[in-house]
Amino acid sequence: MQVFVESVDKEVRLLDSTRHQLPHKKIIRIDELKDMGYSFYRIKKLIEENILKKLTRKSYENLIYEGDESDFYYVNAYVPRGVICLISSAIYWQLTTERSTAIDVAISRSDKIYTMPEWPQIQLYYYSKIRYNTGIVTIREDSNQFSIYDPEKTVIDILQYRERLGIEVAKEVLVQYLAKKDRNLNGLYRYAKELGSSKILRTYLEVLL
Repeated sequence: MQVFVESVDKEVRLLDSTRHQLPHKKIIRIDELKDMGYSFYRIKKLIEENILKKLTRKSYENLIYEGDESDFYYVNAYVPRGVICLISSAIYWQLTTERSTAIDVAISRSDKIYTMPEWPQIQLYYYSKIRYNTGIVTIREDSNQFSIYDPEKTVIDILQYRERLGIEVAKEVLVQYLAKKDRNLNGLYRYAKELGSSKILRTYLEVLL
């Protein structure tokens, strides 16, 4: 009986030690674990102990993480250079009442993605170099982070993809953006010009205003 109690106490101490040492974030990359001195053997043990869950060859989910939660955190695991875009971005910036069953993620046309999750569902959009690189901001929540397009770039992208996403959706997003007190019309016009969407933006503004 004494041996059993000591064994349980040892496991509890080990779990508490691991809980303290692991990065306080939802998704942990293997290079982070290696930099902290975790061997492949120890990582395997953490998986067996339901402390880590392997998502891809280079990323793990921290199953004992306690903090902010967001499906967006998983994007870094499966699409390391992915940027939250279109409807998902519009939802984040409160520009639409639409709801999506998948996370819209933009990647460069030259990128290749080999592993995709069953959940959360990720919808990829392959952007040209200039469209991909324009308007990216990094959101940090706790120790988690994800890349997303800023509100102005989100509006211009949705106008560009209006036929695929829906004309009414594009109209709603622009209306909601124009109603924001912190709107940046100069930034909106600049993105439209850089991405060849000036005519589309002007047409929608003439209708709305």
